Amino acid sequence: MKAIMYHYIRRYDPKFPFFRYLNFENFKKQLDFFEDRYGFVSLQDWKNYILINKNSEPPKGVILTFDDSVSCHYDFVFNELVKRGLWGIFYVPTQPYSDQKMLDVHRIHLLIGSNDSKKLISLLNNLVSEDMIPDKKREEFDENTYLNQKNSQNILLFKKTLNYFISYEYREKVLDELAKLLNLESLVKSFYISEKNIVKMNDSGMIIGSHTVSHPVMSKLDFGTQKLEISKSFDFLESICNIDHRTYSHPYGHAHTYNENTVKILNNYNVAYSFSVKSEDLRYKLEPEDIQKLPRYDCNEFKYGKTS
Repeated sequence: MKAIMYHYIRRYDPKFPFFRYLNFENFKKQLDFFEDRYGFVSLQDWKNYILINKNSEPPKGVILTFDDSVSCHYDFVFNELVKRGLWGIFYVPTQPYSDQKMLDVHRIHLLIGSNDSKKLISLLNNLVSEDMIPDKKREEFDENTYLNQKNSQNILLFKKTLNYFISYEYREKVLDELAKLLNLESLVKSFYISEKNIVKMNDSGMIIGSHTVSHPVMSKLDFGTQKLEISKSFDFLESICNIDHRTYSHPYGHAHTYNENTVKILNNYNVAYSFSVKSEDLRYKLEPEDIQKLPRYDCNEFKYGKTS
């Protein structure tokens, strides 16, 4: 069985000429490709396997997962899945709903999508000083991030600095300044799936899961802060949806972005399973230590999955 991870699926927007996304037409072609090559796992077969029979051989086929609760997942993806009789797992970061605030990771995407990279790096260098970046974080994340993405050196440095290197105590202020300088207005209401539509998707057979509150690199946080990121996200989702089991997706996904504290908290909160990012099939007979680290392929590893 292969789990596939998606983020932005949309059409070209001239306001964001540098934005990276999977074109909706290619998404549909990829679904056709998966159907022909592997087939899709039914929702009931997935639940029987992951919730009841973890020691059995996984069903053959593909399951689809979607991170970040961006509005294109409702506007394009949901309707296409319903039309085809398919289902998906949608992982929701809850800060945009509880605080009406755009996630920093998405502000970074929008800044990159709407501005020349040389301009961004020049502005960033004027705002970020060396004392904002702990040496140990630069060493820890420099060689292990964005290995499966094609970025210019400027964009790579911009993303690494703001997503991984900089201390969280400074990041929000730096992004506030960048957003002001580049006239980036808050797009919270239009950027994310509405609460009403999350409920509709859940009621229509989609699985809704947690993607934390604020999408942090969890391994940078202490145990107590990680616990709040996980518990508060489920509290919110369960206040709006009738969720029959808990599932979670690790922000950023790679092994260095979460730790054993994360896994312990997920187990303590009776999370049935969690996805990471690793290019492997789900294998026969899941061990207890595997259940919170299930592998997923990025959609760009398959035909028609390259981003524009």
